[in-house]
Amino acid sequence: MKRTWRLILTGIWNHLINLNANELKKAPVALFLWKRPDIAREILSKIIDYGPPEIYLVIDGPRNPDDAEAINAVKKVINELLGDSGITFLVNASDVHLGLFKRFTSGFDWIFSFANEIIILEDDTVPGHEFFNFCNVYLERFRGDKRIVAINGSMVLSDKEKKRLNIDGPFLKKQFGPWGWATWRDKFVDTYRPHTSDISFIKKIQILFWVRNLDHFFSRYKVFKSVVDGTLNVWSVQFRWNIMEQKKFVLCSHMNLISNVGLDEHAATQFKDWNGILNIPISERAVDWEKFTEFNCIHDYENVIFKRKTNKQFVISTLRKALRPIFRV
Repeated sequence: MKRTWRLILTGIWNHLINLNANELKKAPVALFLWKRPDIAREILSKIIDYGPPEIYLVIDGPRNPDDAEAINAVKKVINELLGDSGITFLVNASDVHLGLFKRFTSGFDWIFSFANEIIILEDDTVPGHEFFNFCNVYLERFRGDKRIVAINGSMVLSDKEKKRLNIDGPFLKKQFGPWGWATWRDKFVDTYRPHTSDISFIKKIQILFWVRNLDHFFSRYKVFKSVVDGTLNVWSVQFRWNIMEQKKFVLCSHMNLISNVGLDEHAATQFKDWNGILNIPISERAVDWEKFTEFNCIHDYENVIFKRKTNKQFVISTLRKALRPIFRV
């Protein structure tokens, strides 16, 4: 009888050990905040439900007294929700307003001084539960694949558009989307190298052939040039451009796991939903992400989105404006 109980207990113990060994490692989460206390509460609640080992909070500073009041409200939300949560959290708050480029760039340096892998959200990107599962599965699977530098949980195509592109599972794309994503320290550091000057004619041609769409290339180049010239203060354009320049990929979900709700007076750059990509409902359907084994590159993914906001006249106008300066070496 004692032997029987010993065998039963041993079997239960071994089963628990195997469960623990096979349990997917949870990546920490970084959240970039500014002055949206209500949305910060919603996003932090989702993160707490996920239960990461650490949370890294990056906060930009105020431009004026109204900003300062809103930022203080955000900090109160942080202390209220995380103070007794049992989750380790670190805060990097700037006393002065840095703007998108400097705050994100310095924030990444700080985050990657602690973390090797990270899930990244902003104060206008609300995640669903499956977003974290999606990120964790593929952070582990593609850790050693140098071609894939980021994982993106935002899907903005309609069912009709996905059917036309034969998207029925996670896929690769050639451009980066900053709305709910994950990455690895070594890959991000190798890829995110902000340009301080224009690129060569040869590089432009190489990227054009990589993108495989003339009007889309010109549109992206125009934004990139504005960032290099200092007239547009954003960080993600540099990362997106370098991914194209280095011919790398982003893994994207076939379901929308993130909703961008940032169309308000606090938006730093997005004031109009010009191509129907904001406030898309989140899919909460449970998915066995492990079952997917093939990941095709959908070359026309970005082009479909781009065509929503454009027409023939716009393309012609853009080409006329862009052709003259773009090929000047």
